[in-house]
Amino acid sequence: MNRSVTYLYLFLVLLTFTLKSQDTLRFKDGITQIVKIIEINDESIKYKKIDFISGPTYIVSVDDIRVISYLNGAKEFFPKYKSSTSGKFNNGSSNSTLNSNPVFVPPTKPYKKSGPRVGCTYIGEGTAATKLTDKGKTPFVSQIGWELEGRLFKSASGMAAMLEFNFLLAGIEQGLIIPNGNILLGLRGKEGIEIAIGPNVSPSGLGMEFMIGGTLQLNDMYFPVSLSFVPSVRKTETTYSYTGKEHTETTETGFRVSLLIGFYSKLK
Repeated sequence: MNRSVTYLYLFLVLLTFTLKSQDTLRFKDGITQIVKIIEINDESIKYKKIDFISGPTYIVSVDDIRVISYLNGAKEFFPKYKSSTSGKFNNGSSNSTLNSNPVFVPPTKPYKKSGPRVGCTYIGEGTAATKLTDKGKTPFVSQIGWELEGRLFKSASGMAAMLEFNFLLAGIEQGLIIPNGNILLGLRGKEGIEIAIGPNVSPSGLGMEFMIGGTLQLNDMYFPVSLSFVPSVRKTETTYSYTGKEHTETTETGFRVSLLIGFYSKLK
């Protein structure tokens, strides 16, 4: 009986020590993990799982973290930004390693949202759709290409202004090569929701494109999804008959609706 009490006492002591030596990571997607923080800088957090301290060191972007609860009861909320006049965080703490003997982890590269894009486009009634049907094709075509993206600026609230370039080829599944592309100026919220507008270029001519999109996440993979709309453009053409009589004709290019999806990772 005395031995059982002794084992129980030792177990409670070890449990208390374990609970006092842990930190808590709360992710923006609602997941909570009990960990041991190794290092924090202005881009990433390195930690070990509390139930496998001798295991691998994990790395997560600070953009994915909502709050850290430390073993001493202190809490640190994210995002955090570095002061423009010093190498310290805005709470005054220095950008240093929390453990005197940190585990070496190869540095990660910053991610970019540029990458491949695939999807489809529906072409409404107009000259573009007529040209396809005259060739025995359908006005519902695939799209495949690449997106290049550059960030213009990012505000303290997390709102970012983006400049995006899309280069696409349509209709390959029907034996066609229809080049098209756009240059979009957009705003993206901290949750990934985005709206953008800009010129669209295709064989039908120049038009204005309106886009709304978001980003889906699966582990370390990200899948940007966008839905765009290009209104029909009215064109007036003047032709002459063999008698020299002038003839004016007004046509519509037809609207276009496109759905595109891509993929990228924060780690390369």
